[in-house]
Amino acid sequence: RLVMPGVAEEGYPVNVTAIAINTGKAGSGPFAVGLYLNETFYSYKVLKSIEPEGRKGVSFLVPELGVGEHEVKVCVDVFDEVKEVNESNNCASLVLKVRRVPPRLRIIGFYAPYRVVKGEEFLILLAVENTGSIVAEDVEARLILPPGIDFVGRERSSKPLGNIPPRKSVEVTWTLVGKEFGDYKVAVRITARNAPDEQRGLELRVLRPAVLRLDIRLVDLEGSEVRALRVGDIVSLIARVSNDGEAELEDLTLTLDLSQAEGLRLAPKERLSKKLGYLDGGSSQEVSWLLEAVSPGRSWIAVTASSGSQEDYEVVMVEVGD
Repeated sequence: RLVMPGVAEEGYPVNVTAIAINTGKAGSGPFAVGLYLNETFYSYKVLKSIEPEGRKGVSFLVPELGVGEHEVKVCVDVFDEVKEVNESNNCASLVLKVRRVPPRLRIIGFYAPYRVVKGEEFLILLAVENTGSIVAEDVEARLILPPGIDFVGRERSSKPLGNIPPRKSVEVTWTLVGKEFGDYKVAVRITARNAPDEQRGLELRVLRPAVLRLDIRLVDLEGSEVRALRVGDIVSLIARVSNDGEAELEDLTLTLDLSQAEGLRLAPKERLSKKLGYLDGGSSQEVSWLLEAVSPGRSWIAVTASSGSQEDYEVVMVEVGD
């Protein structure tokens, strides 16, 4: 028995399945199943055995064939390895009609960052394939933008993609910028002189830029805020860094400056600089340092938070007594 489609498209392989049936009372043992294309032997596969009154299938991938009709035939026991009661029913054949496919455009990729930051440039990538068997002529891609998103510089909405051969693809990009906060849908339309239009949309969000804010306070070991210490006291300097925007803060670093705090020193194993990495929009995080009061006098403790081009600086003053 032979299972396959009756019609195929030019340029695309076809799956052919042969089903071998053992109608006898004994197992078959190993044998080969052969595939013929237009009466020419093409390939074979070996089946180990079929149990009595059992069946097994084996599949072949028929390569690209030219336009027209082709005879596809499969034969079991093609090398005559099995002794059979009936040798006349080992082959089955069907006619496969291969037709030419007109140009058929398909968008295989339409990508942009889901979240972009207001005022920052970003790219949109489009990939288009011609899945037909005839050249798609004068292909053009047009990007349709909503208010709030704009092209950068001399970027144009429409871009010519030229002629796309069968089963080939073309890529194109646009450089855009978000002008206003909000959620948007961007669309692209593909046209050709000899193919139907194709359209696709994607969604993206324009975020408020990240806003770095820093607050610091000095607390004793019980958590109460202090402004005056005595020599020998141990205190904790707590820095709270916040992101008041929507976009992420990246490569966030907090640095402690004790150059104007001669009456204090860092506890053992503490480091002046601490890296936080990323901070999501609308979130905050605390970092602390343990300090020891070592000599009387007035001290100014400074902390700097930095992320890219953003920086915030805070100072707290403390009096150390005898």
